[in-house]
Amino acid sequence: MANQIPGVREKLIEAAIEEFLQKGFANASLREIAKAAGTSTNSIYVRFKDKSGLFAEIVTPVIKKVEQFYKKSVCTFEAEYRTASFDEMDQYTSSCLDKLVDVLYDNYAGCKLLVCCSDGTLFSDWLDMLAELESEYTVRYIDAIGSDAISAGRLTPELLHMLCSAYWAGIFEALRHDMKREDVKDYVSKVQRFFTCGWRDILTSQ
Repeated sequence: MANQIPGVREKLIEAAIEEFLQKGFANASLREIAKAAGTSTNSIYVRFKDKSGLFAEIVTPVIKKVEQFYKKSVCTFEAEYRTASFDEMDQYTSSCLDKLVDVLYDNYAGCKLLVCCSDGTLFSDWLDMLAELESEYTVRYIDAIGSDAISAGRLTPELLHMLCSAYWAGIFEALRHDMKREDVKDYVSKVQRFFTCGWRDILTSQ
């Protein structure tokens, strides 16, 4: 069977990454992917079912790695720093961001596909999903430290979602611009400091 030929799957995935990065999901051609991999489009259908399946094969492992890292970081925070001061929380978050950059850049192609080339796929709202998680965990932290930001009206659900969306969009903007890993660590550190000032005002204002 064609799907038992060694190396074909890997060649197809490599060719697909290049095609998706150059043209995006919607405009990518299975024929061109197969040609670049030295095989036929039937090989794609046998292994991945269709173009969506091929895209999913590339990005799903990346999504799992990023989400696992993020959720593990949050679990550690809630276990050890749940009622920590704002400064302690910020310090912990900064250390996690530095490690997150490594996770993203160790899986660079897949992350870039998710951020820049996923329109028309089931993954086009992935950053929104991360923002929703960020919103959920932020509310839990606010409750844990006894801030009146929500009850006093300084932080509405709409504002919370906008801030969390902007935060994640800012981090992933580095991939849109093909920034180098070493430069991104400094960049996200500055993004974090920017948001820290705003969150401090919202959470601690009287």
